[in-house]
Amino acid sequence: MRKKTMEMLKGYTALIAMWILIGTVVFKWIDLFIDLKRDVFIAMIGFVGSIIGGAITLLGVRMAIKDQNRRDFFNSIPLRYHHGVFVQTILVDYYSLLSEFLGQNHHYEFHIHLTNLVSRSEELLQKVATVSIEAYDYANDFLNLAFSLEHYMRSTNHDGTSQDERNQKYIEYLQEMNKSLFLYSDEIKKIKRDYSLMRHI
Repeated sequence: MRKKTMEMLKGYTALIAMWILIGTVVFKWIDLFIDLKRDVFIAMIGFVGSIIGGAITLLGVRMAIKDQNRRDFFNSIPLRYHHGVFVQTILVDYYSLLSEFLGQNHHYEFHIHLTNLVSRSEELLQKVATVSIEAYDYANDFLNLAFSLEHYMRSTNHDGTSQDERNQKYIEYLQEMNKSLFLYSDEIKKIKRDYSLMRHI
């Protein structure tokens, strides 16, 4: 009986020891898993934080670039407007003189001033290139028409074309030049209006 009791006690002791060992291993794994989860969680927080920080930095850079571009654009308007008005004044003056000389049948003076206008094309286009793409296109159209008109005058000078027919052709050229000049002047007004609006932002 005593021997049987001792064997049972040993069995229980072994069973308890086994459960203690199993419990220790299980708790160790649980603790390890918790540590792993904590490390992963911390790493995820760091990763998300770096993404958010990068996004904020990128947003700040974009805002800075946008603000710098706005400042550059704002600062460029006075010079663009000045160049635009400079070219506009010259084109209007030449157009007015050409219209006046043609109306008075002063063909020699008409041709002289038309030739002078064509000779200044490169200078004027360099100025207007700083204004805007639209302004450049309109001024270029105006000057191309002047060039074509000057070429027409030279090519029909001694080919038997009547003066009335030539005058009618001159008028057609001037009408097209007037359309380009109107569009150009309207573009200069837009630049002035944009500048006025930005000054109040």
